[in-house]
Amino acid sequence: MKKIFLLSIVFIGFQTFAKQPKTGKNTPIKPIIECKQADSTAYTDYYGKYNMPANPYIKSIQVFFHNNRLVGKANEFPQMVELNQNQIGDEFEIEQFGAKVIFIRKSGLVSGAKITFQGQTIEGTKED
Repeated sequence: MKKIFLLSIVFIGFQTFAKQPKTGKNTPIKPIIECKQADSTAYTDYYGKYNMPANPYIKSIQVFFHNNRLVGKANEFPQMVELNQNQIGDEFEIEQFGAKVIFIRKSGLVSGAKITFQGQTIEGTKED
C-alpha cells in the first residue's frame, strides 16, 4: 500500500513540474487546428428563395446566413440545415442528410440550385 501511495505521489509530482514544450521564441506551441468563422459577404450570391415547382413535398427553399453559417430551410419545415462548402466552387453538402447542393450560375450570377439526395435530384430556380 505504501509503494502504491509513493508511486502515485511521484507520478503526480512529475506531472505537476513537467515543462511545457516551447518554440524557439520561448512561447507555447500554437494549436494545429484553428476554427474560423464564415464571412457573410462571401455567400451573398447564394442568398434568396429557390422555387421547386416539380417537387410535391418541398415547394421552396430559403438560403441565408445564420449564426456564422450558410443555412437552408424548406419553407414547409421548421428545421434549418447547414450548407458546408466543398472544395469545388458552388458545391455544398448537407451532412445531416447526406445531400449535395450545387448552385447553378448563368452569366456569373446564381440562377438556381440542384439538390441530390438518396439518388433523386430536384432542381429549383432562384427568385429575383
